[in-house]
Amino acid sequence: MHPTSEERSEHISGHLYKVSFSSLTSATIMGNHHSSLPSKKQKNKTIAHLQEKYDISKEDLNHLVESLERRYEDGMVTMQGLRQSIRATFFYDSSSKKIEDSLVAIFDRNHSGNVDILEYVETILEIQNMSAEEKIQVAFDVFDTNRSGFLERDEVRHIVKAFIGSKIPKESDRERLVERIWDKLDVDKDNRISRKEFKKVASLEPEISNALQGLFVSTF
Repeated sequence: MHPTSEERSEHISGHLYKVSFSSLTSATIMGNHHSSLPSKKQKNKTIAHLQEKYDISKEDLNHLVESLERRYEDGMVTMQGLRQSIRATFFYDSSSKKIEDSLVAIFDRNHSGNVDILEYVETILEIQNMSAEEKIQVAFDVFDTNRSGFLERDEVRHIVKAFIGSKIPKESDRERLVERIWDKLDVDKDNRISRKEFKKVASLEPEISNALQGLFVSTF
């Protein structure tokens, strides 16, 4: 049975809300202390499960896994490589660190500080099979870096700087854009953006919806 739309997005979002950023950072700094890799039998069982769950051919799935195995010979996608890939998608500075951690947490499902290849592949397939609406829900959780359940003005400011900063280098211009986005998103004018407001406006505004689609395409 294939997972429902709500189950897929809640599954990804659940990892973000459980992650401890201090633990994640410590694990990354200390290096990759690898967990045991799956046996050949376990690997084949997982591949068969993913093939059925995401309706992907065995040939395509094996090709993806094998290409990653050639790149990561020890069976682990390195945290350094993953973080570098994420940073390459946006104008990286210190204000983007929490967004980066949120994106890393999507892959690091057991919060160990390293990601095995099958874990990585499952996350890619899960995101690729999401609808635009599901991606908007996950994006909200990525951007809600203090886990308050709302987006605050500083978080919106960090989003703009992270993803549009290279196109709008002048801070005053970025701030004007932040205010325009805030006015659109904060529908009830309570000085915070709820999940419902974010979902509704992001679905209706092509600029925001396209940016969120691009986030997941370029990152993954």
